[in-house]
Amino acid sequence: MKNITATLAICLTIIGLSFFQSSSAQLRYGLRLGGNFNETTMKNVPDFSISNNSGFDGGLMLEYQFPLNGFAPDLAVTYSRQHTKLDNDSKERWELPVNHLSVPIRLKYKFGLTSLGGLISPMIYTGPELSWAFGDNHWNGIEIEKFQPSWHVGIGVDIVNFIQITAGYYFGLGNQFKEFSGVSNAVMRGNGWNLSINLLFDF
Repeated sequence: MKNITATLAICLTIIGLSFFQSSSAQLRYGLRLGGNFNETTMKNVPDFSISNNSGFDGGLMLEYQFPLNGFAPDLAVTYSRQHTKLDNDSKERWELPVNHLSVPIRLKYKFGLTSLGGLISPMIYTGPELSWAFGDNHWNGIEIEKFQPSWHVGIGVDIVNFIQITAGYYFGLGNQFKEFSGVSNAVMRGNGWNLSINLLFDF
């Protein structure tokens, strides 16, 4: 069984390398810079109100343009920082800055506009983002979960095969509270808007 599995893995690797080396395909690398506009929500925390601030993210990315169609998935590794503020009934304010290392995966489809010579391609995308919080994530009895997945949907445009501008919305898929001052059912979800600019270069 191990020999069969190894043989299949080698065959798939060879096929994959041949596929990526197709002359009509395109593998690109680049930079992603963006901003987050949080709409974080809370449940079952009656003595607190929440306010959101914007954050930022940036990192490195890869995009593969499939040959003969508009599918172009990308993978990135980014650093992001978000800010959320909690106010209690005693007029105390707690600021919750959270740093993340994130791996967003976007499944994009581009619509080539032949009338513009292919210089501008609108796109739609969706996909997950896997994020890990790091640093000091404890404040006055509050502890934030380390692993925070989300799902993204959005639109964008590819300009002259070099610049991509995208805008979308993300939905938090889990509870960001690991502990909240003894409240067992406190829930916080990290929803919000994202705007990013990608600069891409051919290998």
